[in-house]
Amino acid sequence: MVSSLYLILLIIQFMKRIVKNLSVISVFFCSFLMFSQGTLKEYKKAIAVDTLFRNKVINSPTEFNWLEGGMLWYVNNSNKGKEYLLVNADEKTQKVFFDHEKLANALADQMQKKVDANHIDISDIEFISDSNELKFVYESNRLKYNLKDYTLTIVESAKRRSNRDRGYWGNRFEESDNKPVKSPDSSTMAFIKNYNLYIKNNATNDESQLSFDGSKGNYYSSYIKWSPDSKKIMAYKVRAGEEHKIYFVESSPKDQLQPKLQSRDYLKPGDELPFKSPQLFLVESKKHIKIPTDKFSSQFSLSNMNWRENSSAFTFEYNERGHQAYRVIEIDAETGNVAVLINETSNTFIDYSSKKYR
Repeated sequence: MVSSLYLILLIIQFMKRIVKNLSVISVFFCSFLMFSQGTLKEYKKAIAVDTLFRNKVINSPTEFNWLEGGMLWYVNNSNKGKEYLLVNADEKTQKVFFDHEKLANALADQMQKKVDANHIDISDIEFISDSNELKFVYESNRLKYNLKDYTLTIVESAKRRSNRDRGYWGNRFEESDNKPVKSPDSSTMAFIKNYNLYIKNNATNDESQLSFDGSKGNYYSSYIKWSPDSKKIMAYKVRAGEEHKIYFVESSPKDQLQPKLQSRDYLKPGDELPFKSPQLFLVESKKHIKIPTDKFSSQFSLSNMNWRENSSAFTFEYNERGHQAYRVIEIDAETGNVAVLINETSNTFIDYSSKKYR
């Protein structure tokens, strides 16, 4: 009896120690969480770091953008402020892109507000050298500025631009929306019918079928590219990927009180992507040259499909799924042979977005 009572007392003491230790651990753990979360003051200090050190270094250029004719413009943060410069790569010259004071005055007159010539904030600049005009975006307005007489006109207002439906970035690309494509010499029309490529003589209206391997599940896209000499066509087949939707609730729609169910196309890792297979057609002989796809088989995307000016070949860019390989590929227009012109690879990730020019 005594032994049993002694054993019970030992167990009670042991349990008290466990509870005490657990309490200490709990307090320590909660303190750790509170410490790791940070205070409001620390968060504000972290957010302010960018502002504290911004524009403390001068002559650190940014926003490099290519223009037609081997020219580019960029922005330099000089000791006076924001400076737009124009570079002619062929002539190896550089100059101020425009008179900042005069553009600031023109913007002030047009917008009915004060504009600082040293801090003009414009984007999406397009330079039309023949008419010596600039087109650019300022405060969401698309404007045109004449560098000779300094006249400034609004091409598209901010209200009109904001009303445009920019669409959702993840929407599936509709490959059948494009209209028939006329050859550069205007003699022939190329179009898609029954999932295949056809051409029509514009003088006689005679139609000819060039491809016979298109089907509902592997069809020809309506985005057709003629060679500059009008003798060849690049058309690509598309094997559609899987359709995957994500759903969410719009809790406070503007046009009704009740919530709305919304959906978006959203492919996830492992889902099948669309597969493009470029094909070459010789118009006069109606010959179809099939292009091997082994150099671009694991596609995230194929883009920038363009012909050489002499019609000797067409090129496109291949972005490998996983973004660890990016290639510029050329297809010989006589043989269909595939050549890799540029092959960029990385063990991690190629940061290509808005950082390439061809």
